[in-house]
Amino acid sequence: MRRLATSLALDLLPRTGVELHAHRRHQVAIADGGCFTAIAEGAAFIVPAARAIFIPAGVPHAIRNNARTRLCGVYLAPETGASLPTCCTLLAASALLSELVRAAMALPEDYAADDASGRLAAVLVDQVVAAPRLTQGRVPIPDHPRLGTIVTGLIDNPADGRSLGDWARVAGASPRTLLRLFRAETGLGFEEWRAELRVSTAIAWLSEGRRVTDIAFDLGYESPSAFIAMFRRRTGVSPRRFAAR
Repeated sequence: MRRLATSLALDLLPRTGVELHAHRRHQVAIADGGCFTAIAEGAAFIVPAARAIFIPAGVPHAIRNNARTRLCGVYLAPETGASLPTCCTLLAASALLSELVRAAMALPEDYAADDASGRLAAVLVDQVVAAPRLTQGRVPIPDHPRLGTIVTGLIDNPADGRSLGDWARVAGASPRTLLRLFRAETGLGFEEWRAELRVSTAIAWLSEGRRVTDIAFDLGYESPSAFIAMFRRRTGVSPRRFAAR
């Protein structure tokens, strides 16, 4: 009998990742320490320990991370028949779902649907189906090649404070051209896009229990108050209230 689930663990060094690829099976991945970013379907999905990402079979995706991270991925057979998401989706990872993904790292090469490993795999699928689907943490990614260096640089280091003029010299295009491309491909100006990336990164770090002051400085803000003001403009609440909620 074909196995319902297989697994793989990757240890990623800071500012490294996995180039664009796809799988024949659905993938569910968590960060078992650290935080990684999955790039797929025209967006960046930021995945800290409190989240999981579901990537459907056949969807091209890449992985980036800006800290030492252990990525645990479980691959589910497309014919599971479960009501799984049909597009890349961030999931709220309960303690049970996270532990099931970690336990799946020890699945044997061969198992039957009715043995202990098969039952674990079936419960894991049930938990993926039941997990709340999240909308925050998804940042639109432009596809134009002139913006590739900028996007990769800021995903790897959201604290990078270079202006669009500075990036224009790196990209070999005028600031006006880059701004036009950002708006055409993401619906956001450059500064808006960077703020959205920083907010999504901050939300991921808040879910890990990091202090607001540390997040502010790690994202390149000169003071916690400047970061809090930006966060409130984008989400409607302060970082502490968001974390408590």
